[in-house]
Amino acid sequence: MTKSTENKLRFKGALTMLTNAYNGHGFENEGPHYYFSLMYEGYEFRGTLSRDCRLHLEDALILGGNGWTEEELELNRVAIDLEDRINLKINAIKVA
Repeated sequence: MTKSTENKLRFKGALTMLTNAYNGHGFENEGPHYYFSLMYEGYEFRGTLSRDCRLHLEDALILGGNGWTEEELELNRVAIDLEDRINLKINAIKVA
């Protein structure tokens, strides 16, 4: 199996996982990325999934400086944790 075929199968598996395990919805195909939303622990996250299976959540950015509320910091912690766990699961998708 070629690397391209493996990436396509992993990408399809990632979309299925996002839909089924994380209630992903609102998928928009924008060429090299799919944009989507998902609900997790009472938060709604917007994210992107690239064709090479890299997932990014908008709220998972490193917050610098002071002045962030506890709610913003908690949202950021949850987003970073979720992004890391989903990326590990995507990387573990078996393609054969």
